[in-house]
Amino acid sequence: MYRNAQRLLTLINQFLDFRKLESGKMQLKPVRQDLVAFLKNTSAAFDFKAAEKNIEFLVSATPQKIIMGFDADIVGKVLYNLLSNAFKFTPPGGTIRVIIRAESEAPDNVMISVSDTGIGIEVENLEKVFHPFYQVETDEQHSGTGVGLALTKELVELHQGSIHA
Repeated sequence: MYRNAQRLLTLINQFLDFRKLESGKMQLKPVRQDLVAFLKNTSAAFDFKAAEKNIEFLVSATPQKIIMGFDADIVGKVLYNLLSNAFKFTPPGGTIRVIIRAESEAPDNVMISVSDTGIGIEVENLEKVFHPFYQVETDEQHSGTGVGLALTKELVELHQGSIHA
């Protein structure tokens, strides 16, 4: 019951975030800090899940420290949504990687890649995963609403970034 209540609260918060985005009321609150340390700390919340599912979970960065302005709440939600999906669709014994890389010619441009050895998505469905309420049909049972990745895309774009599958 507690887990279902937490899931419902997460969904409600995602819908509220969508509404804020649509109405233009969600504002960036960037603070200069170490992006790598923040992303590693946020990713650490999934260490237990990785051990539980026997998934190799790796986080690497080049360089090891990237000081830049970013909204920690927004970047945290983005990473959490991406990792939640990766863990949902990666079977035991699989691998999930988070790679953080600063662009040398533009140090304020950072590429964050989340990849996994999960079930994958058909090429024709890759861009659809960012549409609200879209869900990929699979033979396996995975609960979801199709809201997380759509919200993630909107949050990334608010942060003047782009996201691709």
